[in-house]
Formats: sequence, C-alpha cells, structure tokens
Amino acid sequence: MPDPIWIHFIQLGHVVGFKQKRRECKYCESQINDALRAAHTHFRNCDLVTSEQKKNYFGDSYEDENDCNISINIPDTSSPVVSTSASALVASTGTSTLIASTSSMSNKK
Repeated sequence: MPDPIWIHFIQLGHVVGFKQKRRECKYCESQINDALRAAHTHFRNCDLVTSEQKKNYFGDSYEDENDCNISINIPDTSSPVVSTSASALVASTGTSTLIASTSSMSNKK
C-alpha cells in the first residue's frame, strides 16, 4: 500500500533535465524527487500546507514551528550549569547558554 503522503503530490514521471522521476506539490506546485524522504521534508516545510494537514499526517511527531521559542544568550559564566523544568530547558557550558522554551511543553500534562 503506498504511503498516504502521495495524495498531496501529482506524479510527473520523468522531467527533462532530471535523472530521477519527479512529483509536484498540489499546494505550492514545487517539484521534488519522487522519493518518500523528499516528500516528507517538503510536506513538513511547505508554507501552503496547513498545520492541521501536517498534524493529520505526522501525528504526535509534528510540532508547529510557531509553538517553539528559541533564544541564545552568551553570558560571562565560568561553571557549566544544566537545569530543566516543564516550560524551559537551559543548558550552559562555559561562555554560551542555549534556552529552548516551547508553549506546547507547558500545555502538556
């Protein structure tokens, strides 16, 4: 049984200038290689595919980019610190700190 991702693409077959068969996104008309990995990558990143469509296909593994906030701070600290909480993950080593906070993490119980 073919992967359900293919309902979002039109099969073009061989296209002049390309060695591999091609498919076209039904939403943005971009062409991709006729390969499952290329289809997954394009579908996840296509701006014209709704979050709802992405969640329906990817399920729990899909996280909307708008739900993530990432900031990078470079403080003058000399000791490494690592701490976690429900709404933030802070990892610090030497002179760099990475803070990743997601609204979806704080909403999950």
